[in-house]
Amino acid sequence: MAMFKASVRSRILAGYDEAGLLAGVHQTLYPLKTSNMFLTAGFLQARAGRLMLSLAGHPALLHFQRDSGEICEYASADLPLGILPEQAFSSRQIECRPGDILLLLTDGIMEAANPAGDELGIEPVKSGLRQWKDLPLQQVFGNIRGLALGFGKQADDQTMLLVRRLT
Repeated sequence: MAMFKASVRSRILAGYDEAGLLAGVHQTLYPLKTSNMFLTAGFLQARAGRLMLSLAGHPALLHFQRDSGEICEYASADLPLGILPEQAFSSRQIECRPGDILLLLTDGIMEAANPAGDELGIEPVKSGLRQWKDLPLQQVFGNIRGLALGFGKQADDQTMLLVRRLT
């Protein structure tokens, strides 16, 4: 993780765009890792008035659209970093309006399992996002985290990035 963070930071400071950032990080990490290691990653970057998204094997970005109340899912188009010696990465523009909420989360939240082995899944998270849309993001975070903790055992990391466009 330290190598990943250092590689990302150096490329951000060098002005790489989202897809170029992922490609550069992959080129740095691939020769240094063991054969069974890979990394999922998601990047949101505001650039010249646009919001750009790149996902490398990462769970979909959830986009709550305030105007319609709908949640769009932007799935990863690319493999995780470290799968193949040569990989290409893509990015896409996200149209985000005032009041919209973006949620990028790790699979550990969706994979929280109850005693029967059933996983939480994404639908309760989406339902909660609709329900808590007017709360401060800190409370939305706490509610989603509480949803996973209350459902069952966590076997993987649980990380979230919440973004609300204000204007």
